[in-house]
Amino acid sequence: MNNWITPQDSSYHFGGIQNIMRFEQVHNMRKISHPFKSIKSQALTDLQDNGFAVIKNVFSEDEIQNLLSEFENALETGKCKTDPYYSTVLDPLINCPSIIQASLKEDLTNVVSSFFDCVPSLGTLNFRRSYPNPGQPVTTQIFHCDPNSVSFIKCFVYLNDVPAKEYGPLTLVPESLSKKPANWLSKYRWPEEEMKQLYGDDCLKYLTASAGDLIISRATLGFHRGTPPIARDRTMLTLNYVIHPEEWKEPIFKMSKENYLNMTEEQKPFADFLVKV
Repeated sequence: MNNWITPQDSSYHFGGIQNIMRFEQVHNMRKISHPFKSIKSQALTDLQDNGFAVIKNVFSEDEIQNLLSEFENALETGKCKTDPYYSTVLDPLINCPSIIQASLKEDLTNVVSSFFDCVPSLGTLNFRRSYPNPGQPVTTQIFHCDPNSVSFIKCFVYLNDVPAKEYGPLTLVPESLSKKPANWLSKYRWPEEEMKQLYGDDCLKYLTASAGDLIISRATLGFHRGTPPIARDRTMLTLNYVIHPEEWKEPIFKMSKENYLNMTEEQKPFADFLVKV
């Protein structure tokens, strides 16, 4: 019999009661400094009730192609870190500036701001291509819980269709958003077999979607992974929205001062935790 803990238990969260109290303090401050009147939507309801929402066709074909072109250029000009599993763009907001406008799409910002009852900031992000690889899964391909904050939103944009498990979808264990084993901190990476032992054989949720769809999730506080693609490469943009610098560390993600100055006053809070260079 498993001993379970829930989000009401401080031990459910990285950093325990200390991080919970710090989060509540900065959340209250940000609701005063950057208030936002919640906008009701099906996506917000799904996010609150289920831990994730999928909004169809948020990004146009042209927007997807612009992002892909910038990715290919970064790959060709040595601005990616590449290994047999991944190619990841370095300084993505500098080398692929179309990400900035992608991160400010109203369909996205309205939901994340409504969730927090205030305007959050972009925190960390990645722009990555995952390659089929016959080896064992590595790093984020193995189930884990994100330590970024007591509460944050992670958004995913597939730049190619991901219609089935073989194409490498984000994969959640939805039940882990409401309970975790008491020993969940005994290790960071958990194999699929242990997830099924804990939560049942049908515990996995494969978040398939088309290129241009938007996945908004708070469920990465629970167990999740990026399932390794088998059928073909998968290119994905991941954006984190937070109300404090992630893991309470100094921000390291950069954007150009010029692009920051070109943002509207309403948009600039979304860059609060970015380094302007």
